Amino acid sequence: MSDNVIHAEFRSPNFEKIRSEFAQDIPSRVAAIKATWSKLEIETWNDQYLEDVDQIITIAHSLSGTSLTFGFEDIGRRSRLIQELLIACYKNQNINQPISFVVDQLIVDIENSLQDLNNL
Repeated sequence: MSDNVIHAEFRSPNFEKIRSEFAQDIPSRVAAIKATWSKLEIETWNDQYLEDVDQIITIAHSLSGTSLTFGFEDIGRRSRLIQELLIACYKNQNINQPISFVVDQLIVDIENSLQDLNNL
């Protein structure tokens, strides 16, 4: 199933309404991830840093699951990768440069997927 494709049996008017509302909320969720992530790039590991990482993990988890439920697979998969990478970093209390680069790129990819959705 590609982005924006849902089986016909799931396309009730109520489902479509909720799906549309969620789609309109995706940019604010991505913006929250991006804003918190940019703070992390200049902070050092401390209690606030851990809270910020946890916040991104929580938002990415929610974005991933709901995106996949509503058929936004690219956004869901990339959000899940952010979540998984940051869980590993949280456990090790270390975000190294390669992981930072990957998270940066995943955020850009999600933003590009959003742009593609807006062009439909």
